[in-house]
Amino acid sequence: MIGLILKGFLVGVLVAVPLGPVGLLCFQRLLHDGPQAGLISGLGAAAADALYACIAGCGLAAFSDFILSQQAVLRLAGGFFLVYLGVRAWREPFQAQARPAALSRTLAPGRDLKRSFLSTFLFTLTNPFLLLIFWAAFALLRIPHGWASMWAVLGVAAGSASWWFALAPWAARWRERLTWTQLRMVQRVAAGLLALFGLILLAEALFGG
Repeated sequence: MIGLILKGFLVGVLVAVPLGPVGLLCFQRLLHDGPQAGLISGLGAAAADALYACIAGCGLAAFSDFILSQQAVLRLAGGFFLVYLGVRAWREPFQAQARPAALSRTLAPGRDLKRSFLSTFLFTLTNPFLLLIFWAAFALLRIPHGWASMWAVLGVAAGSASWWFALAPWAARWRERLTWTQLRMVQRVAAGLLALFGLILLAEALFGG
C-alpha cells in the first residue's frame, strides 16, 4: 500500500511540475487574485489529474477510448477557453492600484474560488494526453490495475496537490517584492502566453489532422 502511494505521489509531482498552460493559468490567477486563488486553481488541476489517473488505473478501456477519440473537440474547447481567459486577463485591471503586499492578502470571494477550481479542473480534462501519461507511468512502475491502483491514484492526488501547496507561498513572497508596474507587466505577459497557448491548441485541433 505505502509503495503504491509513493509511486503515485512521484507521478503526481512529475505531472504537475512542468509549466504548461495549466501552470501558467494558475500563476496568472495567483498574480491577479492572490495566493489563495492560485492555490485553489492548482487543486482543481490536481483533482483532474487524479480523475485521469483513476481511469487509467481502473483500466476503463471503453471510457478511455471515447475520451481519446474526442481529442479534436477537447482541444477546440480548451483552445477557446484559453484565448478567452488570456484576452480577459489582458483587459482586466487589477482590483486596486495598491502595493502588491496588500493585494496578496486579499481573499477572493467563495464564489470566485469555486469558479477557479472548477474552471481549472475542466480545462485540465481537455488534455486527454494525460491518460497516455498515466498509462505509461503506471505500466513503467508496475502499478496493478483494478482497485489496488486506487492507492496510487491517492498518491497522484497528493503529489500534484503538494506541488501547488509548495509553490503558492513562494510565488506569493515573490509577488510581494514586485512594484505595481512590474506586477502589471508580468500579468500582461502571462495573459499573452495564455492566449498564445490557446491559439496553438486551436490550430492543432483545426489543422492537425
